Amino acid sequence: PSSEETIGLAKVLEQKYGVVVLPMNVMSANESEYEQVIVAILSQFSVRRIVLDMPQWMRVLSTDNYIIQDLTERLKRSTEGIEKMSDATRYVDDALSECEYADNVVTSDVNMGNGTVTFTFTPKSGLFFQILSAEAGTEITDEFSLMSYVSECAASSKRLGGMMDALDEADKCGYGIVKPQMGNMRLDEPQMVH
Repeated sequence: PSSEETIGLAKVLEQKYGVVVLPMNVMSANESEYEQVIVAILSQFSVRRIVLDMPQWMRVLSTDNYIIQDLTERLKRSTEGIEKMSDATRYVDDALSECEYADNVVTSDVNMGNGTVTFTFTPKSGLFFQILSAEAGTEITDEFSLMSYVSECAASSKRLGGMMDALDEADKCGYGIVKPQMGNMRLDEPQMVH
């Protein structure tokens, strides 16, 4: 199996049929060589599902977000020609690694039993704050500016708490009533007016 003629024939057969060819002497093969055969056979099974595992903050982004759209397009293009498990890691890994938003993309799991290939996407440093800035409409560059923004939002939310219902009503029927909060009301001693 290690002769040049056998190795050459194996390469020709691989090219001709598009499958893995493993030249081996089955009479003297050991356990690891048989394991290699099993893995080669399983790698020819079809892909059923490709999973892109990304940080939780990215999962909240809408499908309209430019990063999500870019990743989706790259996945679509790279998976068009994929039929076998052995193709998935090569094509998808390359397509996602070229993404300008990726720091690292690795094949984290290949489950040949159910045809699932999982890739873990690690975004570039600073992308989190870049997206936060875009979503918030203000510059957020670090944890300090993030905490400042959250504090401002919390204060605004407390001030506008009762007005949100009135605004929703105004959208529905044209007017809204702001109901006073108990903490905002003051009861004075009754006075007689003539």
